[in-house]
Amino acid sequence: MAREIASVLVWRARLVVASDLHVGAGTLTGDAAPAFRDAAGRLVVPGTTWAGVLRTLARGDDIDLWGTAGGDGGAARVATADSVVDLAGRTTRQRDGVTVDQASGSALDGGVYAREVVPAGAGLGLVLTVESSPGSEPGDLAFLAELTAAIRAGRLVAGARTRRGLGRLLFAPDTAPQVTRRRYDSAAGFWATRRTPEPVDLVTAPAPAERGVIEVSVCWSPDTPVIVGESRSTDVPLAPIMVPAGAGTVRQLIPGTSIAGALRARAELVCRTVLGVATPPDPVAQQESAPPARWLFGGPAGGGDTTASALTVEDCHSTTSVSCEGWLSLLGRAAPRSVHAAGRAEIRITDHVAVDRWTGGAADGRLFRVAEPHGFGYEPIRLRLDPAWLPDDRWRVALALLMITLRELAEGRVALGAGTHRGLGHIRVDQVQVTVDGVEQPFDLRAPWFVPFRDAWRSWATDATAEVPA
Repeated sequence: MAREIASVLVWRARLVVASDLHVGAGTLTGDAAPAFRDAAGRLVVPGTTWAGVLRTLARGDDIDLWGTAGGDGGAARVATADSVVDLAGRTTRQRDGVTVDQASGSALDGGVYAREVVPAGAGLGLVLTVESSPGSEPGDLAFLAELTAAIRAGRLVAGARTRRGLGRLLFAPDTAPQVTRRRYDSAAGFWATRRTPEPVDLVTAPAPAERGVIEVSVCWSPDTPVIVGESRSTDVPLAPIMVPAGAGTVRQLIPGTSIAGALRARAELVCRTVLGVATPPDPVAQQESAPPARWLFGGPAGGGDTTASALTVEDCHSTTSVSCEGWLSLLGRAAPRSVHAAGRAEIRITDHVAVDRWTGGAADGRLFRVAEPHGFGYEPIRLRLDPAWLPDDRWRVALALLMITLRELAEGRVALGAGTHRGLGHIRVDQVQVTVDGVEQPFDLRAPWFVPFRDAWRSWATDATAEVPA
C-alpha cells in the first residue's frame, strides 16, 4: 500500500568546501585515485554519500525518517540528490601521502598513494526532500532545524579521510538554508502550492548534543623550517605544499595526515616502551603491537582488529602568505633565491649536496635544492576525539595516550614534516588548550579531571605487561 503523504518539504542550501574534498570513484586511472564524476564528466557528490553523512549528523537512529537496510521499517522519508561541484575557476589537484615504516623510519614499500581532490573554495548545492506523513511535519521541521544547527557548528564532513582533515563543508558566506512546502493534505492545498511552493521558516534549534567530545588546540611556532612536500616535476624537489589564499596569494598547507602520522609514531613508541617490546618488522604488526595507539588512530585494514580512527586531525595552514607569482617563479630553474612575505617572513632556496663517502667530495648528480619557509606563522593544530567510536574501557585509555603524546610534543620530542633527522621540522609549543564537553580543562596530567583517565592508563599498562611474554 502506498504511503500517505500530507506534505513534501524541500530543504536547499549552498555549501562551500572548507578543506580539500575527495569522494572517490572506486576506480584507478594513472597514479591517483580519481574523484567521482557523472556520465557528463561533472564532479559530483552522490546522493548516497549525503544520505550516510547526514544520517550521522541528526536522528540517525530514527528508522521512520531514514528507513532500514532490510526494509522492515519501510523506505526512507528523506531523499538526497546528487550535488554538482562548482569549481569557480579552480582546478582539481592531487593530494599525496606516504605510509612510514616505523622500523626503518623511511617510506614503506608500496605505501605511496595519491588522491584527486576538489580544492577548498569550491561550491556545491545540497537538496533534501522530506515526505511528511499526517502529523509528522512538526517533527520533520525540527529535524531540519537540528541538521541546520549541526552544519553551522562545523560538523559536516564528507568523502574520504575526513578524520585527517579532508572533506569539511560549511554554509556559503552570507547564505542560509531555504525550506519550501508542497501540500497534499487537501485539494485546495495541492492547487495552491502546485506551481509555487510556500516558504517555511525554520525555528532556531541547538545542534544535537555530542557527549564526552574532547577538543584540543595546540598553538605552536617553528624553531626550524617545517616542510611537508608533494610530488613535483620542478628544479626544487623538496618544497612546501602551497594552496590558494585569495587575492593572488598562496599559503602553506600541512596536511592532517602528516600531523597524525607524526603523533601516531610517537604514540606507538610510548606504548611499546611501556610494554617493553621491540618494533616488529611487519607494518601491520607494528600497529597491532601498540593497541591504545590503534584505538586512537585506527587499525590497519589487514589487521585482526580493524577500527576507524576516533581522533580527527585537521589540516593546518600558515597564517603567512606569499604572492602566487613569486612562488611560481621560485620553482623555476632561473629562480630568485627567495620570495618575501609580510615582515621578515620568506621562502628561501637553500642548496644541499650529498657527499661521496669514498672520495669525501660531492657525489655526482646529488646536488639538490630545498625551498624553506622562514619566519612563517601557523594556525593552531586542532584535534578532536569522539568517544562514541570506542567502548568505554578503550576511550579512557586512548585519551590518556593522547595527552601523553601531546606532552611529548610540548616538550619538543616530536617533529613535523620532512627532514626531521636533518634539522628540519622542530617546533615550539606555546599553549595547549583542552576542552571536555565544552568546558576548558588545564593541560596537566596531574589535574583532577584527568585522574580517571590516568587510572585507566595505569590499569591497561599493568594488565598488558603481565600478558607480554618474558
